[in-house]
Amino acid sequence: MLLGPVMSEVLARWVVGARQREVAALEESTTQLRASLIRVTMSLFRFALTGEPRHREDARRALAEATGVMDEVSRHAGRVGPEAQALAAELRGSINRWVREVVRPLLSGDPGARERVIRQSEGRTGSSLAVWQSYARLRDGTARAQRVVVAQEAGIRATGLLLMLSAGVIVLLAGAREVRAREALTAARAREEAERTRLAAVLENIPAGVLVVEGRTLERANATANPAYQEIHGQRLPTALRVVDAGTIYRYYEPDRRTPVPPEDLPGTRAMETGETIRQRELHLCRPDGEWRVVLDTAAPLRDARGEIAGAVVALQDITARYDLERENVKQRTYLDAVLHQVPHALFILDEEGRTQKTNHAGRRLSPPDAEARHLSLNEVVAAIHPRTLDGRPIPLDELPGARALRGEGVEGEVILVRCPETGVDAYETVSAAPLRDAEGRVFGAVVAAADVSDRVRIEHELSEASETKDRFVAVVSHELRNPLTPLMAGIEVLRRSAENPERVRSVADIMDRNVKLQARLVNDLLDISRIARGKLELRRERMDLGAVAQRAVDAIRPDADAAGLALESRLASGLWVEGDPDRLQQVVMNLLTNAVKFTPAGGRIRVQCSTFNVPRSMLNVGRGTLNAHREMWNVARLEVEDTGAGIAPELMPHLFEMFRQGGDGAERKAGLGIGLALVKSLVEIHGGRVWAESEGPGKGSRFTVELPLTKV
Repeated sequence: MLLGPVMSEVLARWVVGARQREVAALEESTTQLRASLIRVTMSLFRFALTGEPRHREDARRALAEATGVMDEVSRHAGRVGPEAQALAAELRGSINRWVREVVRPLLSGDPGARERVIRQSEGRTGSSLAVWQSYARLRDGTARAQRVVVAQEAGIRATGLLLMLSAGVIVLLAGAREVRAREALTAARAREEAERTRLAAVLENIPAGVLVVEGRTLERANATANPAYQEIHGQRLPTALRVVDAGTIYRYYEPDRRTPVPPEDLPGTRAMETGETIRQRELHLCRPDGEWRVVLDTAAPLRDARGEIAGAVVALQDITARYDLERENVKQRTYLDAVLHQVPHALFILDEEGRTQKTNHAGRRLSPPDAEARHLSLNEVVAAIHPRTLDGRPIPLDELPGARALRGEGVEGEVILVRCPETGVDAYETVSAAPLRDAEGRVFGAVVAAADVSDRVRIEHELSEASETKDRFVAVVSHELRNPLTPLMAGIEVLRRSAENPERVRSVADIMDRNVKLQARLVNDLLDISRIARGKLELRRERMDLGAVAQRAVDAIRPDADAAGLALESRLASGLWVEGDPDRLQQVVMNLLTNAVKFTPAGGRIRVQCSTFNVPRSMLNVGRGTLNAHREMWNVARLEVEDTGAGIAPELMPHLFEMFRQGGDGAERKAGLGIGLALVKSLVEIHGGRVWAESEGPGKGSRFTVELPLTKV
């Protein structure tokens, strides 16, 4: 009786055994493929989070393993049937698309691939979701194939084909199949446990804080945090933290540290409720010990095989140190800017290519308005300021202090001439420059400082000129005061020897008289200049006819003009009434005529004339307190002294009325102290008038003009 059941079971195994084995092999290879895909996903996730090369190599090995297992799945699916073969082909296509869109770009260094990996690995979206959906359909197809095999086996038994099989054999074979299934399940659980162990090791050691939330609703979801997450929050959290309690434990704020972030607005909560992925939101965490931490919060939903939200993963990157460093850098830059802009000197900071990176307020006078914004190069700055040496020679680019500092050379206190771009006025600048070096000593820029020393240079120049003028004056005074003494001493000796010769005595007495008067005049001019400089000159003001005053001066100088062989002409209008000191105005005319006689060679001509003109009040030295000072136009008396003498060189014209200036040097220098014209200018201005000179150049004569305001008789 046992032979029938045994033969029936043998027949059933013979008929359906081959396909049964292929279905089991397909199921086992599919389980292996799932484990391989999980390893690929976790390795990519670790690499995307940490960027460590060893995780990239793990991902490559896991991908190669998954490719081999996929080949096994396709082979077994083809033997099971057309439906399984089609589902396996669909799964292979999904895996290939996932590898092409996500895996390979990340492994090859694509900058945007990291975010796609995190999004698709954590949330199973896009091509990652397609892989798991195709896998689920293949698992369902395998289950259907298994049911078909079972149905076939039952049909054989129902039709009596299995009646010959022994019940004992059936029990034995069923036990063997159960053992194999149990072993396969144990192996799958072991692989899954290994994956969990590896994932736990990753979470335990990565520097980012990770919180894994499991559950389909916030009210029932539990969360597990890694050590880095707990360190960031400054407290140990429960092993399974309820998400709804997180809002009472953590205190998150907006970057202003005043506005709390409500629990429902936290990235993890939003990922669970809406399925959205939030990336690197800056949050400020106040820990229980009062310490602040700054984190970048990234959260993404976790989805099951059907694509439904089954949890969320939250990753925190602690950027407190970077945040504090950035704030300190901002503070230091603020301090630096405040110091730079308070320094009265122009400061420029150049990069290693010589481009302007920073300048202070004082530096804007030496650079175009947008020099800092456009990072102007040295070439562009040179074109704007035209740097020159003190003698006016252009300075080559590579010899500028900034260029030399970029070569590692220190420059200190060099004076150069530049043109200010804003005003177009030349200025003297003392420039210093120093290279900026990094920790290895390499030059990465330069700082250039410039101070406007135009006033100092001008004062030094004036002091130099004053010193030269003083030296000339001492020499001239010594010479001029000594010259009259020579004929006086000689005359005294002649008088001693010619007491009995009246004619000789009279001639010598005339010579002595002229030299004594010359000596007195020199001394008086010096005294007048001194009085004017000290404001002590007294005027005996009265109303007078300028023509009559000029006539007395002409009469007084005519003997000297005749002796010099000069023609002295005068056309002096009468009735030119002015107010002033007659003696001082006569002294003005005398000085101008004496100057003309001195610099006009024999045979020349001197012409003196007086007339009236109308001029603007602004051209005269008429004070507001003067009678009729409110008038805008004034009638003036104009006195002109014109000669055909030596003329005036153009370079001497601006200095003509300065103290101790003379018309010639060396052999051409004429007798006198060089104070006559300076005295003329001072006396004329004291009388509310003005004086100027004109000449077409050396050898072409000159004309001196005096204008004085007229007064009513």
